[in-house]
Amino acid sequence: MSVSYYDILNVSYTANIEDIKNSYRVMAKRYHPDISSSENASTIFKLIVQAYQTLGNTESKEVYDKKFFESNLVFEDGRGYIKFPKKRIHYASSLKNLAQSGMLARGQAKRKHRLKSFGYDISLSLTKTEHRRGVAVRLSLPAKGTCYVCYGMDQYCYLCDGLGIYSSTDDLDFLIPPNTPNNKIFDIDLRKHPPPTKFSYFTLSNLTVWVKVMDQP
Repeated sequence: MSVSYYDILNVSYTANIEDIKNSYRVMAKRYHPDISSSENASTIFKLIVQAYQTLGNTESKEVYDKKFFESNLVFEDGRGYIKFPKKRIHYASSLKNLAQSGMLARGQAKRKHRLKSFGYDISLSLTKTEHRRGVAVRLSLPAKGTCYVCYGMDQYCYLCDGLGIYSSTDDLDFLIPPNTPNNKIFDIDLRKHPPPTKFSYFTLSNLTVWVKVMDQP
């Protein structure tokens, strides 16, 4: 997910034209090249002007909003959650390798040691804007499934080698509510959240997710 014009102007996507105008004045003054001491002031100022030219006009704002909602928001319970970018999902353990190898017993010992030291499996770094609005996260987790090719009846099966099950990864969709306390750790019972793929299950029974808020807007 790229930075939106709303993020640049530091306003909510529900802001009206007047709110956008007021925020533009503040941001433009802060990052004007003749005033700001920031090395990137000129670049930021151009982005601010570009964002305002789009959001400060009713017609262009409607066009932008249509694309913004389609690509950046997930709606649930009547609320729009920002899609969280995959590049800021940090896996504290090699969950994908664990899934592909199928060596849960050997990997589990390392996981317990790491949980004792760090207290989490995955960490998410939210911007202040994401923290204020809430985010929808899609996590890729180790999973196993029933072999749909041979169901364990063919020892030469390319998918399961006759075992009847195969290792892979599957997705878990996870919502972080708006204004979640900083440094909160969520303990997710994966047994209550089956993967979307039919006849599949997550290798781990629980998952700990650490949510922290960054200084940037």
